[in-house]
Amino acid sequence: HAALARWSREGFLLQHLYAARAEVYADLYQGRAAEAWQRVQDAWPRIENAFFLRTPITRIDSRLMRARAALAVAANAASGADDLLRSCEAEARLLEKERRPDTTAHAATLRAGVAQLRGDRDRALALLGAAEQAYERAEMALSRACVQRRRGELAGGDERFELSDRPVGEQLG
Repeated sequence: HAALARWSREGFLLQHLYAARAEVYADLYQGRAAEAWQRVQDAWPRIENAFFLRTPITRIDSRLMRARAALAVAANAASGADDLLRSCEAEARLLEKERRPDTTAHAATLRAGVAQLRGDRDRALALLGAAEQAYERAEMALSRACVQRRRGELAGGDERFELSDRPVGEQLG
């Protein structure tokens, strides 16, 4: 925060985008979903005005950040969760339009989270399986291992041990 305070407040440059992204993900990691969502809401007009949604890599990073924050807030929301889930689904649709292996996987992962929050465990499991395969095709081993672990947790029983109780290092091998 001290370093960010010294940066220019004029414009919204790439480093501002990635600083906002780092703060949003730190908030999510620390269980501060509402703060993460507020950061996204505050940054979004600046992201749009800086034309970051016109460039694939910054568009994908921005949309994924927004969808993850919406999903996290929806998971903890006493009210308004449906709007947040619809926002997450809209971002997933836009990510899929990128037609890249990673964005297909991210979209399936987001949709799995939406399905789980809506109480559709079977759909969530199917989407996590699709995401796992897409991450495999994209050669994103860590993301695949994370999705595999989550699928095991959601599945429960013997499948839980097989998929989620192994160390991630073994899953990456």
